[in-house]
Amino acid sequence: MPVLIVYPNAGTGSNTSDARVYRQGVNEAFATIRNGNGTDVDSSVTTTVCAQIQCSSTLNQFSTISRGVFSFDTSLLGSSATVASAILSFYGNSKANSLSAGIPELLVAGVSMGNPAVPAASDYQAVARTRFATGISYSDLNLSGYNDFNLNSFGLANINATGISQFSTQWDWDLDNSFGGTWTVGLSQVYVFIEFADQGGTTNDPKLVINYTLPNTVTNPPTPPNTATKVQKRFYYKVYDSAQRYITTWVSDVISDPSFRSVINGGAAELSVKLARPFDSFGEGFDVSLQNRIELWVADSDNLGNNPNTGTLWDNARWDQDLWDTPIYSFRKLFAGFISGYAPVLEDEDQYVDITILGYTAETSYRILKNSSGNTTITYTSQDPGAIMQDVIDKYRADGGTNLNYIGNSIQTVGVTATYTFQFNTIKECFDKILEFCPAGWFYYIDPAGTVFLRQASISADHVLTIGKEISLLKADKRIENLVNQVFVVGGGNPNLFNIYTRNGSVQTYGKFERKIQDGSVTDNTTADLIAKARLDQFQTPETRTVLRISDNQGENSEIGTNIEDFSIGDTIQIKNLNYGVSSFSYWDQAIWDTSVWDSTLQFSTASVLTIVSLQYFPDYIEVEASSRLPEIARRIEQVNKTLSTQVQQNVPTAPTVRSV
Repeated sequence: MPVLIVYPNAGTGSNTSDARVYRQGVNEAFATIRNGNGTDVDSSVTTTVCAQIQCSSTLNQFSTISRGVFSFDTSLLGSSATVASAILSFYGNSKANSLSAGIPELLVAGVSMGNPAVPAASDYQAVARTRFATGISYSDLNLSGYNDFNLNSFGLANINATGISQFSTQWDWDLDNSFGGTWTVGLSQVYVFIEFADQGGTTNDPKLVINYTLPNTVTNPPTPPNTATKVQKRFYYKVYDSAQRYITTWVSDVISDPSFRSVINGGAAELSVKLARPFDSFGEGFDVSLQNRIELWVADSDNLGNNPNTGTLWDNARWDQDLWDTPIYSFRKLFAGFISGYAPVLEDEDQYVDITILGYTAETSYRILKNSSGNTTITYTSQDPGAIMQDVIDKYRADGGTNLNYIGNSIQTVGVTATYTFQFNTIKECFDKILEFCPAGWFYYIDPAGTVFLRQASISADHVLTIGKEISLLKADKRIENLVNQVFVVGGGNPNLFNIYTRNGSVQTYGKFERKIQDGSVTDNTTADLIAKARLDQFQTPETRTVLRISDNQGENSEIGTNIEDFSIGDTIQIKNLNYGVSSFSYWDQAIWDTSVWDSTLQFSTASVLTIVSLQYFPDYIEVEASSRLPEIARRIEQVNKTLSTQVQQNVPTAPTVRSV
């Protein structure tokens, strides 16, 4: 069941707030002070009373009554939502009761604030007197955790699904207009302090947790599969808001098959989803909202043993979490990203909304590397490329980024050192440059969870495939146009660093293929050597690229195909039943083509271990491009831009000047 969790905003002026409102400095009978006008408001405090009654120095008279007022933005629910249950919670801080007798209860009720964003003393007399939940006795108030109020039907009816929901806290004596204690001379009182939204963060803030349903919302997990029969492949789209709060799951109204492409030195690019929804009521502002997070999950018979959290079962408690599993079957996350656009469509009698979801890889292209001081010039001296990449991600997260991370050894130690200064670079530019420092065969990849990997492709096959069983289409291509056997490196300094590197054997065999690398941030020979060596090691021989269509094994014949969800960017593959021929001498030629890579295996080199550099996912099959070498990052346009930007950035300050327009 979808859950919405909301908090008041800190301070005043936003759309919601919280405050203590009170009448004090008087000497009045209980009914008079209770029904009088408020005199004061505390709206920017971290901790204060949310309910208070204080006696005055005159017999049976009172000097102060305090109440709490709280507003929550619940408009994300939308007009089509049905609220099933809700809990209003306040984090206790301290309490005191110096009355000689009497134990009150803390209650929650309604309030009609003049401005929910700016509490005022006049909100004191705007509270309502209907109980919204069972009260909590003074004696039972928790001072080191939340005090939860399960809202009754009146409380649920108070939730505004398209606007602001407002609540108050009062002692029951105040709400009932009946002082139940024993008046005690000497300004005796009973009060409770709670944490307010100005505390910082939301860990202890007042909060409203709402369980609700929507049309076409999956409210319960699917029925556990029958282990004796084959499980039909099904797809689920989990929806979160931009703060990663679960909203709903798309299943029954999805009318499109999932398909997306992932590439090496990047990740999953874009996913389109069509929902069968009315043109004028498709969930805009709720589950269909820009920046909402979408996760695509699949469940079928192949998802065996993927239960890192054992014993969770297919239960409601885990339905809105990342781990969906039973001790036998698991879901698997295929894609994750954010809604970047949507278009409701009315086509003859058909109505639907077309939603575009970008993978988290896209964020690397519009986030700038900067440190905690806002400086955009960052220097790394004699550091391993893996350590540099980890620090780039650390700085991205310190700058508010949440979608990318690294875990364990997902970013491996490369074993070389480089010195480089990044100046006003995007995260994508940083990742690409770091890859230049790595030897041949290294790549990076961002998986569906946003985890960044930097590693070397395996020299052995992760997947051994058979033509006619797993492979239904194969096209092999050998090319020479992207070969590189001589590199010029033009760097910075005065005079500029200017080196040339040549692989003579490749030049003699294929002719000269030169490449210029110009980067003013490279000022030392060690880093220049790393960049040139990686380029030459990887591109001095022709590339063999193979396109394969790999079938899934979830069809009628389980002996055909394989578990396509097991394949990932950077995996290595080998084709098993090609006629390899003799690997010693080639009859294709006697001169130019007589090299080991060609001769040892295009009947030949296709049977070598190849690395997946591109993967297009479809429900019934995947199409992969696999290569004998990892691709060169598009550099010709990049190099022109780099040369121009280096010239422009030579005198750029380390941090920008902040201005308002």
